Amino acid sequence: MKILRIVLIALASLLHCKEDTLNRLLLPAGGSKPGVLASYPAAGMTGIGNAENLWVVFNTKMDEQRTQSAFRISSSAGPIPGAFRWEGQKMIFSPARGLNGTQEFSMVVGKEAESSSGIDLSDDFIVRFHASNDTTEPVFTGSIPQNGSTGWAAGGDILLRFSEAMDLASAGSGVTISPYIAVTKIQDEDRSQIILRPASPLANGTYSIQMTTQLKDAAGNSLRENASISFTVGSDFSRPTVLQASSGFTNLTEGIRTDGVDRRSNLTVTFSEPMDRISAENSVSISPAAPGIKTWNTAGDILTIVFSPYLNSQTEYTLTISGAKDAAGNYLLNDCSFPFFTNAGTSLRPEILEIRQEIASPSGIVDNAAGSGVFSASFSDYDVVLLSEQIDENPAAGSSVFTIHLRIVFSNSMVRTSLLANTYFTPVIDPSAANVQIYDIQLDGGSVGTIMTLKLQGPFPGLTGIPVYKLRFAGGSGGIQDTNGNTLISDFVLYVSF
Repeated sequence: MKILRIVLIALASLLHCKEDTLNRLLLPAGGSKPGVLASYPAAGMTGIGNAENLWVVFNTKMDEQRTQSAFRISSSAGPIPGAFRWEGQKMIFSPARGLNGTQEFSMVVGKEAESSSGIDLSDDFIVRFHASNDTTEPVFTGSIPQNGSTGWAAGGDILLRFSEAMDLASAGSGVTISPYIAVTKIQDEDRSQIILRPASPLANGTYSIQMTTQLKDAAGNSLRENASISFTVGSDFSRPTVLQASSGFTNLTEGIRTDGVDRRSNLTVTFSEPMDRISAENSVSISPAAPGIKTWNTAGDILTIVFSPYLNSQTEYTLTISGAKDAAGNYLLNDCSFPFFTNAGTSLRPEILEIRQEIASPSGIVDNAAGSGVFSASFSDYDVVLLSEQIDENPAAGSSVFTIHLRIVFSNSMVRTSLLANTYFTPVIDPSAANVQIYDIQLDGGSVGTIMTLKLQGPFPGLTGIPVYKLRFAGGSGGIQDTNGNTLISDFVLYVSF
C-alpha cells in the first residue's frame, strides 16, 4: 500500500495535478484538508462589544467536540470561559463575561481541530484583537511646577498633565509623593490634568512625585512608562542661629551662668534672620516657669519677654531656645540655653540684721519718758523684754501712753505700708492676759527706710507668770517688701518673754 501511494504521488506530479487533487490522493477517505474561511473578530479588530458572540467559519464540516477543545480565547488577565453552539460549519462562542479593558485578546483554533472526516488543521488559526476602541497608552506631558523648579509657593496646587483624559481613581495608587503630604486629587474639565491640592502649606524642601503604570486613562490604558518630577518649595535654606540673649543691658552667656541679673529686666533674644513667630515663641521657655508677654520688633528677628509679675529675687533661671523655625521654615541650627541668676543689687532679698530694745530716758516708767537712742544687746529667741524701759507716747503731763520700742534693722530700704500689713505680734503663753499689741510702726525715712521702730503697747504693769509672745514678719511672695519689690525669702520669727 505504501508503494502504491508513492507511485500515485509521482504520477500526480507528472500530470501537474492541482493541490486539492494531491490532497484527495493523500488524505484519509479522499477528504479535503479543513481551513478557516472567516472569523469574528478579524485580526487587528478593535471596539468589540461586551455582549457580542465570537465565531469561526470553516470550509468544511468539523468534528464539533474536537474543534471546541482546540478553541481558546485569553488576554493578560487569563482565559475567557464561555459556551459553544454550531450553525452548520460556523462555530459560535458566547463569552461568560464581557470582553472589556484595553488589553489585547487572542482567539486561537489549534491545529488539533479536526474535520468530521478526521483531518487536522494544517496550522493554528490565531486572531489578535482589542475589545476597546482606545488602545493608545497615555503619556505624561508636563507639570506645574516644572521638573527641577525651585522657589515654588508653599500653598500652590500641583498640576500633572497627560496626553488624554485620565482615570482619577487610578491616581490613588498610580501617583505618590515623597516625602508624604496629604493632598486632595481633582481634575480639570477635560480630565487631562490631575490636580494635587495640599491640605496645608508645604514646608520648605524638595519633593518628588512618581507616576507609575498603575495610572490609567479613561479607557483603562496604563501609562506608557513610569515618570517622575521633583521641585523645591522655597529658596531660603539657611538655618537661623541665636545671635544674642540678654536681660536688660546684661548679655547672657550660653551654657555659663550669668550673675548680677536684675529680676525686673526684660529678656531679649536676637535671631540671625526673621523668624516664624509662633514657632519661635513656642520654642522659647524659662525654667522655673515664669509668666511673660512676648513681643517682636517689626523685622521679626528680635523677641522680647516682659515678665508679669517680675522674676523672683535671687533665683537661678535658665532660658532655653529649642526647635524654633525661621520665616522660611528652616529649623534653628543649634538649640541653646542661657542660665542666669537674679542677684543684682536691686534684686537682693531683704534680711533682718538685728533687733534691739530702746532704753527709756529716764527709765522706770516715768511720765513723759522719751527714747534715749541707746539700745540693748541684739535679741535672740526667748530674750526678755525689759518692762522698766517704757516710753511715754503722750507728751501731755499726767496723761501717759506707755510703749516699748523695738528697733529692727533691715539690709534693704523697706516700705512702711508693707510692714504695717505683714508684721504680727501675738501671744503664745499669756497667763496674765496682758494682750500686748502693736501700737505703731515707724521707719527712719518716713514711708521708707532701713530702720524700723516697732512700738508695743500693754498694759504692762502687773504682768504675772512669764508671758511669751511671737514676733513674726511674713515672708514669701506676699510678705514684707523693700523698695525694689523684693520680699523676705520666708517668715522671720522671734520669740520674746516679759
